[in-house]
Amino acid sequence: MDISKVAVSVIIPVFNTEQYFDRTIGAVANQTLKNIEILVVNDCSLGNIESMINEYINLDSRIKYYKTPKNVGVGGARNLGLQHATGEYVMFCDSDDWLDLCTLEAMYHAGNRENADIVNCSFYRDYNNGEKKWDCYYSTDYVVNGQTALKMLAHQYDYGVELCVSTTNKIYRHQLIQNISFMENVCYEEALFNFCAIQKSAIVAFIKTGKYTYYKRLGSNLQSMTMKHIDDYNKVFSRIKVLIDMDGKSKVSKHTFIAYAEYFMNIIIEQIYESQEGEEVRKRYIMSLLKVFDSLVSLEDYIDFLGIERFRWNLQPIMMHNGERLL
Repeated sequence: MDISKVAVSVIIPVFNTEQYFDRTIGAVANQTLKNIEILVVNDCSLGNIESMINEYINLDSRIKYYKTPKNVGVGGARNLGLQHATGEYVMFCDSDDWLDLCTLEAMYHAGNRENADIVNCSFYRDYNNGEKKWDCYYSTDYVVNGQTALKMLAHQYDYGVELCVSTTNKIYRHQLIQNISFMENVCYEEALFNFCAIQKSAIVAFIKTGKYTYYKRLGSNLQSMTMKHIDDYNKVFSRIKVLIDMDGKSKVSKHTFIAYAEYFMNIIIEQIYESQEGEEVRKRYIMSLLKVFDSLVSLEDYIDFLGIERFRWNLQPIMMHNGERLL
């Protein structure tokens, strides 16, 4: 290993999470992979986070500090970090999360061994109400090509291996994402970033060693539901659709886009029904969401994507009993 170069740049956006920052920065700074740089981006956070960061800078020269001129959201903060990253690979770590200490080393070695553009580790959720669960668990190492990985991201087919939409349980080859940026101040910004990155990738790897733990605070932004979530879904997937249409040589099929848009629509539907809103408000959200999906995917294309039989049984679940058709 060439310790003179930066193997991985870890970008940590910070916004009002100072009570968790010690745990996060400790988990990154104490990685078994030592030739890393840690880019902390303060997104106009309140409190004394700046003094906390400066204390760590005095202890560890690998830590660099940047501050956004205004609040730009996690996407904008990551973009600022990307402007200053120098590593062979880049990782994004949220400021209330943590990763096992062997994780970066295992991911970096896998990237070099497989010549992978993107490397995924297992992704674990730790809720502040005590609930814990795996989002993505890899019991062995896998390697797939980029085209297959994109279909896995879209949940177009069941490959028996989950590819999380999160950007945080991954390292990306820096050269791959140099011209890719996050949308600012939107929800689901990771959906666009990962779509662009995976579409450009040749090899995507998954490793069994190490894991990223996502600390999920109930009541946080993605646990609430507002019309902004639906508007942002429209912005993100309209952008993906434009990117596909602009690239006449794109290998992305129409069905992959539809599968991806449908998958995220179902995520938002789940959020709507998990919210504390009344029936009328939920109905308004659902109607708005369906209108957005209709603007993204024509009915003709959607029926073609589903197939006529699947379309029928999506509309007629009442005609099923114990897994068999009644008619």
